Amino acid sequence: MPAGDLTLEVTILTDVVDAGDGELSLREALTETNGTVPSTFHTIYFNSSLAGGTLTLSTADEYRQLEIRKDTIIDGPASKITIQHDSTSATKHRLFEIKDDATADLRDLNLRHGSVVGSGGGLFVNDSALLLTNCDVSNNTATASGGGISVIGSSASLMTSHDCDIHENGAGSGGAGIYAGSETNIILDDTKVRLNLSGGNGGGLFVLGNATLIGAEVYSNTAQTLGGGIFASPGATGTLRLEGGTEIHGNQLLNLNPALRKGGGIYLNTGTVSFGGEDDTIYIYDNSATTGDGMYRANGTTVVGQDYVEYTNDEQYDEPPP
Repeated sequence: MPAGDLTLEVTILTDVVDAGDGELSLREALTETNGTVPSTFHTIYFNSSLAGGTLTLSTADEYRQLEIRKDTIIDGPASKITIQHDSTSATKHRLFEIKDDATADLRDLNLRHGSVVGSGGGLFVNDSALLLTNCDVSNNTATASGGGISVIGSSASLMTSHDCDIHENGAGSGGAGIYAGSETNIILDDTKVRLNLSGGNGGGLFVLGNATLIGAEVYSNTAQTLGGGIFASPGATGTLRLEGGTEIHGNQLLNLNPALRKGGGIYLNTGTVSFGGEDDTIYIYDNSATTGDGMYRANGTTVVGQDYVEYTNDEQYDEPPP
């Protein structure tokens, strides 16, 4: 396999593979980068004439999702590029899968209308790493977990920053906005997670690994039973950490049995929740649940930094020992 960093300019917003047309599509560019071992990172950018444009991915079976298999930057313009599936088509695929221990660094992109039978309607991070900068992930769906983003595998990670917005995604089970599996690590910095709808637990986030939220806002998400905003079960040694003025508000639960609605803002099932630091208040307010509208803490879990969280119109419920 050839080696060396590639810098490729996408010249057309059509999902086509045609070696003879004199243009370079995103799919063609990724075929090149996936076939070349980078010294550091490959870079794919868009011709300036494409700024603000939309790439609608083909629904043909031979095309399917875009794959990133090597360390690659996809750099959109300041006015962003939208990458989407046709929302009116009955045939859809997810947008991206990151795999083979690759790191994908996506910048200034709108990622919309991916749909999958399974997990990761928008993006599926498979034992790899995903960095999102100023990206909008919206209106993606998965029949299982992770409508917007699914992060799976012991070496998998996700970091979002610079006003990323994860919104209006749907999942049949856990984590309509983001699902992070066991042993994963995610950091949400200056990121909104909002208006996502889960048919299971964790309307905004479903976290089984370590998660850190820095100046993030998780709001107006909906789940059926546990954790309207966040469902966290990071294991006995895992931590959900909230810092940098993070806000959790306006999340809700919809189970028809009111007694089952627990943890409107946060449901902590295992592990530790850690709040802020000196002069670093975390705000939890106006969430809705029958028990623990602010946070429901299951028996055996731990809270660190309780003095740094401020509840308004909410309460924390600590489940008693059996």
